[in-house]
Amino acid sequence: MSISSRSVTAPVTASRRTVLRGGLTAAALGAAGAWSSGAVSASAAPGQAFAPYSADSFFRSRVIGAPVDQTATASFRRFMAAHPEQTYDYPLIRGVDGNQWGMPYATGFRRHPVWKLTGNVPKEVADLASTGFHAPDWFGDMLTGTSDSPFVVMDRASAMSVWAANARVVAPRTISVSAAGRFMHRSN
Repeated sequence: MSISSRSVTAPVTASRRTVLRGGLTAAALGAAGAWSSGAVSASAAPGQAFAPYSADSFFRSRVIGAPVDQTATASFRRFMAAHPEQTYDYPLIRGVDGNQWGMPYATGFRRHPVWKLTGNVPKEVADLASTGFHAPDWFGDMLTGTSDSPFVVMDRASAMSVWAANARVVAPRTISVSAAGRFMHRSN
C-alpha cells in the first residue's frame, strides 16, 4: 500500500488511531479517485457500487496519479509491522457483513422499514425523530452496545446518510442516541 501525499502524515510514534485515520484518509481519497474516473456512477444499478455525491463533490475529486508520500508510506508500514494483530496490509474496516465489533453500517432503500431516533437528537435533524430514515429490518441487531455504540446508515431512498452515537434499540425500530447528525447526498 502506498499513501498519497494528500493523506495525513503521521510520525512513527503516532497512536494506532492516528495512523489508521491517515490510512483511511488515503483509502477514502483513493476510492474518490476511482469514482471520479467513471468507475462508479451516481445512478448505479442495483448490485453495483453507489457514489452518493454530486459530480463536483470533493469526494469525487481525482487522486489517481497523485505523488506517493514516501515518508508517510514508510511510517504506515512500520506501524503495521509493529502490530501483529493487523493481519492485513491495509486498515481493515470493521462493522460490516455481520461483524458487531466495529462501526455498524447499513444501506437503506425505499423497500426497507423506517427507523426513528429518540433521546438527544439535535433540533437541526429533529425530523430523524419524526420522519426517520430507511434501514433494513436487521439493523438494530448490529448495534454494538459498546460505550460509544456508533452507527452510520446510507439511506438511498431519502438521499442522506445518518450517523449517531450511544445507540441502543428502545422500541421497535426506535433507537435512543446521545448524538446524531446527517449529510445530504446532493450537497457538496
